[in-house]
Amino acid sequence: MVSVQIRPAKKSDADLAVALVLRAFDEFIAPDYPDEGIAHFYANVTVDGLVATINDGCIVLVATVDETLAGVAQVRDETHITWLYVDKAYHGCGIGRALVVSAAEQIRERTPAATELTLNSSPFAVPIYVRMGFQVSGPDKTKHGMRFTPMRAAIGTFIK
Repeated sequence: MVSVQIRPAKKSDADLAVALVLRAFDEFIAPDYPDEGIAHFYANVTVDGLVATINDGCIVLVATVDETLAGVAQVRDETHITWLYVDKAYHGCGIGRALVVSAAEQIRERTPAATELTLNSSPFAVPIYVRMGFQVSGPDKTKHGMRFTPMRAAIGTFIK
């Protein structure tokens, strides 16, 4: 088991965080997307965009292992996880779950009445999210060429 540190992202993390997201996308998600979806993703995952999200006070977390960026998570609309990416070298180490737990804790602090987390999963990640405790909450969809499955989980799945 690796020793993982979860902390709020800083603007200085943006370059490495976006690079990690794009690497993970290219390897695990892009193969399921048409060119339109890949182009849309790349147009919306930028360093400037991440810095703006951090500056706006949104929940953006990074996971580090020995000072190495190993994962990143982002939440919008109070309870919707938009990013959850873990570097391939750290798959299976519990980093994704640790990021979700930390995000859930921050969501509960900011929005005490929150009862669930939502996300739109790529086809690749559906089984990973199911193992974490998320359930499919609607039919598969495609928007801007991006295929996804809506999912949700009770916030209590991750924090008490």
